[in-house]
Parts: sequence; structure tokens; C-alpha cells
Amino acid sequence: MLNRLAEQAEAVAGAAAPASVKVAGRALLLILHRSDAVDEGALPRDCRKILAIVREADKPVQVRGGR
Repeated sequence: MLNRLAEQAEAVAGAAAPASVKVAGRALLLILHRSDAVDEGALPRDCRKILAIVREADKPVQVRGGR
């Protein structure tokens, strides 16, 4: 029974791992890793860029669809 529980726990842990895809030759996470870190330096580079753009804006920003 312990072996079966260990196998189930291992399967759940593998399923919870974030999936990644390639976009324009770069690997991107579909779901960002979560962490208890409060430091913005722990965020991925793209998220830090978005934060910087929003902070520099002098008005609310809106997301565009597509490129």
C-alpha cells in the first residue's frame, strides 16, 4: 500500500509541474512558478519588463490583442 501511495504522489507531483512551450524560438512557461518570494527579482524577465512598463505609464494601461 505504501508503494502505491508513493506512486500516486509521484504522478501528482509530475502533473503539477509547469508546462512550457516554444514561442518565436524561446521557451515560455504556460503557468508561472509560484513562490513565497516577495522580491520582484524572483519574477521571470518578461514579467519584470511588464511591471516596469506599467510603472512608467502615467495613465492606466490596456492590453492589446495579438501583435
